Amino acid sequence: MADLCEAEGIEHIHFSLPHAVEADFCSHSSMLRLICNLAMVFGVIRLNSVVVFGEFRGKKRIEELKLRFLDDSLWEEFEKHLRICRRLMKLGIQS
Repeated sequence: MADLCEAEGIEHIHFSLPHAVEADFCSHSSMLRLICNLAMVFGVIRLNSVVVFGEFRGKKRIEELKLRFLDDSLWEEFEKHLRICRRLMKLGIQS
């Protein structure tokens, strides 16, 4: 396609995809940013048994996501850890 554009004198940008991606590590913040960006671009994505909504009514900040758990046992486990995290955050301990 790039050759055709050059022949016709049309401005173009040629993107070449890498054949192999050398990725052996991803931090939790990078993974969260990727999930957030994908949800924002596509509106909704599914990660195993969790549906992540990037666009919904009442959204105030760009970092806000809405989750829907399709597996009740996963929701119970998530809710337990969320409760613990919120209690720890109320302590106000600074690192």
